Amino acid sequence: MDRLSLQDALPPHDLEATGVIERLPATQVTVTPYDINEAVPEELRKAIEATVRIPFFAPASTPGELITTTLGARHNHFRSGDISDRSEFRDSSGLIWRVFDRKGAGKLVNNHGQLEVAAWEPNGQGLMRPGDHRSDRRNSEKYRRAGIRTHLVVACYEIHELLYEKDGVTTMVSVADLRNMGVIGPDDRFVAQERAYGVKTRIRDVVECKDKVQQRAMVFDALAFMRRQLGQPRLSLSDYVSSIAEILGRSIGIIHGHFKEEHGFLNSHNIGLDGGIFDLDSPRPLSKWRIRQRGQRFDDTNTALLALETYIKIVSSICSDLNLPPVEPEWLNTFRTRYESASGVRLLSNR
Repeated sequence: MDRLSLQDALPPHDLEATGVIERLPATQVTVTPYDINEAVPEELRKAIEATVRIPFFAPASTPGELITTTLGARHNHFRSGDISDRSEFRDSSGLIWRVFDRKGAGKLVNNHGQLEVAAWEPNGQGLMRPGDHRSDRRNSEKYRRAGIRTHLVVACYEIHELLYEKDGVTTMVSVADLRNMGVIGPDDRFVAQERAYGVKTRIRDVVECKDKVQQRAMVFDALAFMRRQLGQPRLSLSDYVSSIAEILGRSIGIIHGHFKEEHGFLNSHNIGLDGGIFDLDSPRPLSKWRIRQRGQRFDDTNTALLALETYIKIVSSICSDLNLPPVEPEWLNTFRTRYESASGVRLLSNR
């Protein structure tokens, strides 16, 4: 590939065709939708309101007659499934939402590199509770309205039945009956949270992937999205890196400077390839000593820079392999400038 061909056509980057997303067997459980986001288009709202059943990962013990559909599965995303029956849309601020999933859709495990569906556990592993949804939605809305790139919580679904295995037999049992049987607590309720993204793929997904075709597919899928989102059809990989450094630096700066909060787990699993910040049930107020330590680097910036630096090394390697222009080192200054402008705190870095 020469230096110009990337400007016209990207290498293969369909995530299902390259195996980044696998289709795993799923059943369907009865649900009641609620808490539909006002940002979604009317057509999507009506579709959600009419929903009575949603896909749920089916473990190997599930009888064949209960396996009626599939869900998209990704490594490192062990209780969420990608759904394919949604159409992308732009919100009122111009952001594109094109990837959809549901969290709390069952439990996935990595068995020697192979994704498998495991049975959910009575302690709720593989499921989601209403309180976690409320916390995540509250922070998602707060951050989005402040200009931070994150996921959009589309809606929530209360789950009324689950697959349950007893004495080697798996059947569909209502949540009410599971309570009466003492399998779960008397007040236990479970939900599935539907989310939308520009890019769902996290830095960790790329870093831990050993397949070069899949690794490149994730990078070029993100580049293709950023070209559309920014309205720059010839955006290079180097400029893409600069763009996500700018987005991420500004976002962390707003969290620290405007909200006086810290994410606490801003590592490679919680940073998307579009500079998005995810898993929003962890942000907490910055302690007073952290606020006073002007000139000191917050833990969030340290872990985020480490993740970004690791990702950029992979992007740089792709540029070298494909004979593309190299990634310019200015991304670090871009991150620092945007962070300092948004937070009012000077960022010291030895990188």
